[in-house]
Amino acid sequence: MSRVVSIYYQLLLDCSYSMEPIWENLQSQVGAHLERLEVKLNLISSTDAQLFARLIPIQGDLYFPKYSLTFQPLRHHLASLFPAGNTALFDTLTHVIEEIKLVLDREQLEQTQLFLIVLLSDGWDNQSTHSASTLAEQLLLLKNSSGSQVEFWEIGPDQPILSGVVVLPIIGWTKQELLAEDLACCLHAVEAKLYKFLQN
Repeated sequence: MSRVVSIYYQLLLDCSYSMEPIWENLQSQVGAHLERLEVKLNLISSTDAQLFARLIPIQGDLYFPKYSLTFQPLRHHLASLFPAGNTALFDTLTHVIEEIKLVLDREQLEQTQLFLIVLLSDGWDNQSTHSASTLAEQLLLLKNSSGSQVEFWEIGPDQPILSGVVVLPIIGWTKQELLAEDLACCLHAVEAKLYKFLQN
């Protein structure tokens, strides 16, 4: 009997005011990413794998939408977002880790869970109660204690925000500059990982 695979894809998008100079490019590329996933995943049929996805805006207030089985709700959500306010980056990431722990505790043993968390951020945080070092410790404990596959990916400036994650740096990402081609390349890598999860 084949094992049921549940795949959880979470795209964390920094929507704080510091992202305003690059927001148009960023929103456009993320929108194209979601469109590609929607088209491609409609062509992949699997009775043994189920993909759950959500888009989490990173701002001062913590907001975590429900998972969706399609990418259309994520695209609608993206269109409603705009950069404003402060950033609670590390609090948001900590909450995501805590949710993953709950999922792993709740799911039955015959199921396999795969988690891909992709962070798009410039790394600024001026409102969190958690620190980067505490977050890194929690992430390491989660990976070491989990029988499931948990991957954190970071797309942003060439100076990494977190340790122990897959880093896709964009050289020259500043408050004034974001090369659309570089971001598109990073998002294509994310898509390739999701396809691999679904097909293996």
